[in-house]
Amino acid sequence: MTGSFLRRMCLVLAGAVMITAFRAEAPFGQRGKGEEEASATPAEATEGEGLATADDLEKSIKTRRSGFKSSKKSLAEILEEGGLTLEEWEREKAAQAQMRITQVEIPDDLLLEYDWSLPFKLGIKRDGIWARKDILLVLTTNNALYAIDRINGKVEWKVELRARPMYVPTVTATAVYVVVENYIVAIDKVQGQIIWRRQPEFPISAAPLVLEPNIFIPSWDGKFYCLETVKREKIYVRGATEDTTFKSFEYDLMYRWHHTTGGHIVAPATEREGVLYFGSEDGFMYSISRDGEMRFQFQTQGKIICSPVENAVTTFVGSADFNLYGVDRLTGEEKWHFPSGGDLRQSAVSDGTKYVYVPVLGKGYYCLNAVTGRELWHIQDATAVAGVSPDRVYLLMENNRLAAVEKEKGRVTWISLLKGFAFGVESANRWQDPEDPMRVYLISKDNVLISLKEQERLFKGEAKEEGEGVKAPAETKPAEAKPAEAEPAARTPGKT
Repeated sequence: MTGSFLRRMCLVLAGAVMITAFRAEAPFGQRGKGEEEASATPAEATEGEGLATADDLEKSIKTRRSGFKSSKKSLAEILEEGGLTLEEWEREKAAQAQMRITQVEIPDDLLLEYDWSLPFKLGIKRDGIWARKDILLVLTTNNALYAIDRINGKVEWKVELRARPMYVPTVTATAVYVVVENYIVAIDKVQGQIIWRRQPEFPISAAPLVLEPNIFIPSWDGKFYCLETVKREKIYVRGATEDTTFKSFEYDLMYRWHHTTGGHIVAPATEREGVLYFGSEDGFMYSISRDGEMRFQFQTQGKIICSPVENAVTTFVGSADFNLYGVDRLTGEEKWHFPSGGDLRQSAVSDGTKYVYVPVLGKGYYCLNAVTGRELWHIQDATAVAGVSPDRVYLLMENNRLAAVEKEKGRVTWISLLKGFAFGVESANRWQDPEDPMRVYLISKDNVLISLKEQERLFKGEAKEEGEGVKAPAETKPAEAKPAEAEPAARTPGKT
């Protein structure tokens, strides 16, 4: 009796399931009103709610699939109808997952696309993070130096230093150089192993310029030194074969030449096409070849305490006489000078051959025509360049803000109050170089490093009107027209 009863119950349940499925199934090729609404494209289904997240998109896709009961469309086909590729969807989904893990929230007024994020347990200071070519160097409060891939945010290696670096790190194609307690420490750029550690016989006054195997070092004695790295093989036990020979390499710094100036050299030298440029507190900018041959000396009327900057034809150097000079890079002849009306303690930023951005103490940033030196626009409360793209320059502002500024006219397209962020990172990238892409780096109040990039985002609704709900900069004005001047011709940690 029990078996007969169970068989009858199974038949009743099976019948109920079939009736329910029959009622839910619409005629072939037709859908009900509710199904039509659910099958809207991802962009349409989420319009008017802000930024479309990967979860929203995935939910919309699942809803669409339920509406196509008699269809065999693939995920790629459904995404294509919504204007997306499978690769874009997967990338957005991975980014959203990473944002949840690191608990990153991007403010609505920050109109840049999330790239990646990386949390740190220890604090990061404002002057302890540097963007250098294809890597980002981060120094934590315990003097641990991290190398991070700028594109994907992967930690390449970590080295624990004995003390805080005295100057900004120098990066080449093969190594990272830091100055610690007047020792030069060379770290393998790929493996993160310390290659060598040597102390020169003079006090280092600024970060070295490295053109391997030569190292050019300013000194507090007013001299500019050229040293050469010499590598020697030391054999401890010679075996029958190369594999059985126990050996190591030793490195020495050999003196090559020096040039004496009339003052201290307190800023790193720069290089362009094998020619070196540096300034001194004696008021001169010097141009020297790699073998020590003097090319020219350019005199200003004040101390030079910042590094020169070059483009293809011009060297830009600021002086304590309140002028920025545009100097012919090959001949040393003055092309123009711009009276800034303030102290020039930071280096200018050259943007190719068209624009140059000039930081003036207490007066913000000026944008000049790189050919004529004419002022194009001025933003009073800008403090640093956070990134450069083909059409815009991103400026860090007073009161912890970030502004996107059009290069040509100086129009501020948007300003973010950077809610939830401690500070932004100064990064004057060369956007023409594919290995030096435009990225804006921010540090959150929870010690999370966030990378943002300039790219179209997936919006559900229209963007806010420009300037809505944000404080305008203190001054954003184009310069008065002036007559144009004709141009004269984590692997294994190391310790040190």
